[in-house]
Amino acid sequence: MQEQHVDNNTVWDVLETSTHRVLDGTDWDVLFQNCDLFPRVNSFSIPPGVEGMYRVDCIGYADNNQWRQTSSRKVLRNADGLVEFNVRNGYGVFEADGWFLRRQVVRMEEDFPRVTFVHYWYEQNQAAAQAAAED
Repeated sequence: MQEQHVDNNTVWDVLETSTHRVLDGTDWDVLFQNCDLFPRVNSFSIPPGVEGMYRVDCIGYADNNQWRQTSSRKVLRNADGLVEFNVRNGYGVFEADGWFLRRQVVRMEEDFPRVTFVHYWYEQNQAAAQAAAED
């Protein structure tokens, strides 16, 4: 893992951004470089249906939510393209008022010990939003 090279305000900016959109490789680079600021948690201690960003440091990933679909592994790169992050996305079964739970598990495979983050957020179901707009 690289040494921290950004200030805490930059980390907070990324966390704030995570409440509005899916993070990109540059955002994940900031979080991984500053992973020591995040306490490790057990994924099963995260309450179901709750949004947030958590450091879970694990090889496989499971939680207390139900997922109707998870993606195959994808790769994101940071701004200079030198750092790769392995990403899996999940689409939740839980849906309320046209919103459904999403999950993104992100890790750097080459790091030891393995650092893993999970990001949960709610996203509006586009079909439900379109139907509501037409009413």
